[in-house]
Amino acid sequence: MQTQYYNQGASKIKVNGMHHYGIAGDTVFIINGKESYKGDIALIRKIYKDNGLTILGMWDPLHVQYIAVADQQKVREAVANNG
Repeated sequence: MQTQYYNQGASKIKVNGMHHYGIAGDTVFIINGKESYKGDIALIRKIYKDNGLTILGMWDPLHVQYIAVADQQKVREAVANNG
């Protein structure tokens, strides 16, 4: 999906995004059986934050990941060194 987001202009990261490593995801709501991004964003963000997950700013409100943004480069380096 990271490549798809990049190709659509929704992400500036073409490779090595946290989605590539399986430690980030994006939320989609299912409303009346259809995918939607118009659910209760404030509530889902609160749930993520209350459970120690990392959320980004409102420029990417439904993104969530297991590590802090500050630790992303460490992941990239670890993968590159063990690759």
